[in-house]
Amino acid sequence: MSDHKTKLLAFVPNLRHAFAEARREGEPKLGVLAVDPSGGGRVIARFDGAEFLASLCAVLGVPVENTNEEEMNAAADAIISMFGPVHRAENQEPPRE
Repeated sequence: MSDHKTKLLAFVPNLRHAFAEARREGEPKLGVLAVDPSGGGRVIARFDGAEFLASLCAVLGVPVENTNEEEMNAAADAIISMFGPVHRAENQEPPRE
């Protein structure tokens, strides 16, 4: 399997999660953004999100919906991307496996 396909397959659960979150608030769109150094910018183009996701999943041969485990992991990734990783206190024991 190519490195590009491997990266896409790893990214798809997060993309599915993001589209599910967007559906809760409206119609999901995929956008191309121009972001300036200050963090501002504008939307250059936008596309139908559901159609893009369905096409990408079909090409990759994966379902359009996340499994429960994929959804939990993607939700955790979303939280980490917003707030950063959680650091354990020095005296805290590591989680047991």
